[in-house]
Amino acid sequence: MTLMSSSATRLLDYNTLSDKLTVLSTEVVPAAYSRYFMYLLGDDLTTAAAFLRMESCDTLAGYAAGFLCSPTNSSCRVPRAPSATDYDMSMSTAPDAAGGDGRSRLYVSGVTANPLYVGVTIPTANPNYTAATVARFGVSTYELHVATGRALYVKQPTLDGVGALRVSVNAAENTVANLQWTPPLALTDATAVGYNYTTFATGVTYHIYVARDSFAAAVAAVTNTSVGAAGVMPNTACGLERWARLMGANVTHYTTQATNFKLTGLTVAQPYEVNIVAECNDVCLRATAAANGFAVQDAALSTQRVPYASTSFKTSPPREIGPVIVDDAPNKVTGVLAPMGVVITVLLIAFVGYIVYRNNQAEKARAAATARAVAGSPPAAGAVSVPMFAG
Repeated sequence: MTLMSSSATRLLDYNTLSDKLTVLSTEVVPAAYSRYFMYLLGDDLTTAAAFLRMESCDTLAGYAAGFLCSPTNSSCRVPRAPSATDYDMSMSTAPDAAGGDGRSRLYVSGVTANPLYVGVTIPTANPNYTAATVARFGVSTYELHVATGRALYVKQPTLDGVGALRVSVNAAENTVANLQWTPPLALTDATAVGYNYTTFATGVTYHIYVARDSFAAAVAAVTNTSVGAAGVMPNTACGLERWARLMGANVTHYTTQATNFKLTGLTVAQPYEVNIVAECNDVCLRATAAANGFAVQDAALSTQRVPYASTSFKTSPPREIGPVIVDDAPNKVTGVLAPMGVVITVLLIAFVGYIVYRNNQAEKARAAATARAVAGSPPAAGAVSVPMFAG
């Protein structure tokens, strides 16, 4: 079902919501409310529980937030119209709220056979959300997921998906990154607030989205706008799908049913941002139910999409050149140069020997001449005459 107007009211009756997950998506407008009336009944027809998950598809207008009123022991002045100033419970997709950046979750239990009223709006509007922004990037939207009673639903395997997606790089493959992740949990209890379960979804299709530098920077480069102008939300399923549409032919997107993937052809020493979305359709949900012993309705089941937490990484730098290794076996070049080195060495030794010999002969001639001069005899034939000076 789809709520078509941000100011309209849509009634979601018990038969629509009972024991299944329902996904609603619509525009969100600052100062205007999308309103939902949900009539909940439990297994014993006296109490009920619901699990609500909300995701912002962008941050163009701001972060979506939901406000809830329950007539059961309600403190709301007008329960049918919950607002930012009148509510019993609230949920926000702001970064510092439960659920992580762009996401929110809320567990509602002990509702006594009465409607649950929900209003969704933008409490703090982005001043840059103008008609020009809408014309360039479209309207701001969100999704609301509602699971009631014993509905089969999938959710992140860790709190806010943190640590569920792991990226590794190594120096030997500096254009490669290896991804591994934990499959999403499959649960049938709307009050299950923890993550310590071993019932995982099976037959899941994983969508892998990869951006150079970051998702926001990649869109800015393609759309020729400043970083952040497009209001990219990389931590939600609808946000990543919107990012892919904005990227157009420049998108990097893969699918697999494995829980690992090798990214290849990356740039050396380059930052990247990556995230995955686990998608479980009717076939996947029924296979998951059969594998875990869960009961499901015969009616068609809504496709569920679970985002993980976006993760940044950087590929390895270029490999350094190691020490030069001398090869004992000569090649064509060393075979020619080696004999030349021997010849040069021999010539150098001969030249040094000749210089030493000449110096010795000159020294002997000078000594002989000096002796004859002292004795008063003439120099021998061929000898060097050395003049002597007295006084």
